[in-house]
Amino acid sequence: MAEDEARLRITTTAELLKAVELGIVDRTEARSLLGFGVKRGRMARLQPREGGRFTKGGDQVLPFNRFSASARDAMLRAQELSGERGHPDTGDLLLALAGQAGSAAALALQAAGAGREQVGAALAGLARSEAPLAGLGPTTELKQAVEAAFHDVAYPAQVGTRPLVLALAATDGVASAALAGLGVTPEALRAELDRLGGDPES
Repeated sequence: MAEDEARLRITTTAELLKAVELGIVDRTEARSLLGFGVKRGRMARLQPREGGRFTKGGDQVLPFNRFSASARDAMLRAQELSGERGHPDTGDLLLALAGQAGSAAALALQAAGAGREQVGAALAGLARSEAPLAGLGPTTELKQAVEAAFHDVAYPAQVGTRPLVLALAATDGVASAALAGLGVTPEALRAELDRLGGDPES
């Protein structure tokens, strides 16, 4: 009963991560709540394959410890930005990345004409119509973008803000629509990231 009551109070990703740390929620259930399906028992024995992905029978589990610190912070911020919607979408992650001072994604977005204020204004004029997944997880489009970012980074390198912002620009959703409205293409973002150089995991 106490465990069920504790679960009812978990409303953000940060609280869910804390619940896992305290042992209130196990890791398998946490992945399920985040919208990434896991079959109990069958996935635990698998080792990372190419790209750091765990796959079996069409299922995919993303090893979240591969996120860089900046990418993890952006994902948590996206959850906060989702507010009453409860399901972070690609627009939430784009806004989180644009507002993350010093990260590769933020610098590239700013240089391309899509700083935090511009992104916020562009998102305000769009319907947030992405399809939500069950539990506290992201929308289908955000899940697809994150999976694409993992796919583009060879294991065991960390997934930073660079592949995340490129995946958002290339995935159909609110983020790509906002960027298109600002005249920012995936190619333009990639060019800015290449120009910036620096740590590929930033």
